Amino acid sequence: RAYYACITELDTMLGRLFARLRELNLLHNTWIVFTSDHGEMLGDHGMGGKTTFLEPAAHIPLIIRPAGEWDQEPHRGTTCDELATLQDILPTCLKLGRVETPAPAADYGLDLLAAAAGEATRPRFIGHCGQQFGVIEDFWKYTCTTAGEGELLFDLSTDPQEKVNLAPAQPGRCAAMRKALEAELATVQSPALDTDGRLALTPSIPPEDVRRWTAWPGFHFNTTPSDLLH
Repeated sequence: RAYYACITELDTMLGRLFARLRELNLLHNTWIVFTSDHGEMLGDHGMGGKTTFLEPAAHIPLIIRPAGEWDQEPHRGTTCDELATLQDILPTCLKLGRVETPAPAADYGLDLLAAAAGEATRPRFIGHCGQQFGVIEDFWKYTCTTAGEGELLFDLSTDPQEKVNLAPAQPGRCAAMRKALEAELATVQSPALDTDGRLALTPSIPPEDVRRWTAWPGFHFNTTPSDLLH
């Protein structure tokens, strides 16, 4: 009930903002980017909070509404399946403002309009949040944790709700994606790696110390109550 109330409030506030832009004769000259910093597990997989790379927490909305006459915008009404992240917002906005993109935005972010036109691509996404790590290649998603060790592998093209963990059946793919993750972490001298350049594991919390068990043990424990109750 509280979640839908938040959506209703958001819709109302956006309506007021767009109405005011129209009243000030600015709407036709304004690019609008609608996105979010994270999703919400909201009970999916028995979890709350946001600090995982599972779809409910990591897959966020991204809608770009162009300025000017809609029928003259070449990207009008199009969708794009390219891997996108929040780091792409800055280079995209700079490009729209005809500002030369400085590093590191030019090195790590995509111009989303170029991606929509098929002129830019991101073959692989690698990210981490605390002791949670994720790798996405095409429709394959690999996510792991260093809290007691655990790996999940999903084929999002056939399993968008991430119900079937393919890690036990695909050890080779898991190993390759984990190696790519470790190589990326090594470039930033991540403390998540041990002296051999592999993910350093830490003890997991015993089940008897966990007040709320999860569908994927090791991936979300009640060590930070405010996170689970977020």
